Amino acid sequence: MKRKFFAVFLSLCMVMSLVPMTVLAATEDDGAGTPSTQAATKLPDAEDGVITLKEDVTLSTAYEVTEGNVIIDLAGHMLAYNGTGGVFLDVKGGSLTIRDSGENGEVKVNETYNGTENAENTQQIKCVKVCAGATFTLESGTITNTNTAFEATQVISNYGTTNIKGGIVKGVIPIFIFNPVRGEKEWTNYSATCNVSGGNIEGVA
Repeated sequence: MKRKFFAVFLSLCMVMSLVPMTVLAATEDDGAGTPSTQAATKLPDAEDGVITLKEDVTLSTAYEVTEGNVIIDLAGHMLAYNGTGGVFLDVKGGSLTIRDSGENGEVKVNETYNGTENAENTQQIKCVKVCAGATFTLESGTITNTNTAFEATQVISNYGTTNIKGGIVKGVIPIFIFNPVRGEKEWTNYSATCNVSGGNIEGVA
């Protein structure tokens, strides 16, 4: 009987090893007792020149564009920032385009600045900084700084060229256009431009 039982047990183990298993994403509690899928911590590789999000992504360091034409398709997902640097999407050169081929795609920062620069854990975060000579374009999707304080930092800090063709820019100061020389002495001969041909620019409350 022991031999027969052992043989059946081994056979069952062999059969179970052939059954495909479902791989589950890591989950975390959202604070309300509801499990939620944990966001990825890096952007996927570009395919055909476009970085397309396949899930929510939270980055802890700034994403820099220094050359070329970078396109990020939110595809209905959220691209968020939990770092402590002052800029999330830093367009230092070339161009960055944000689009959303899905629904409710969003680029978001949760700034903690409250007007007291020396306060503990205070941080100012620009969602997008466009340096002189660089270009940022929003085609669709939402870009937001969720801080509702009067002193909240601008969502888009523009020293270069910003094109709003669609989507939503949302924050206490949605777009701030600087005289470039106030950013860097080397930008003396540049001018800043913002072209709005579509989309919405909204405040937060």
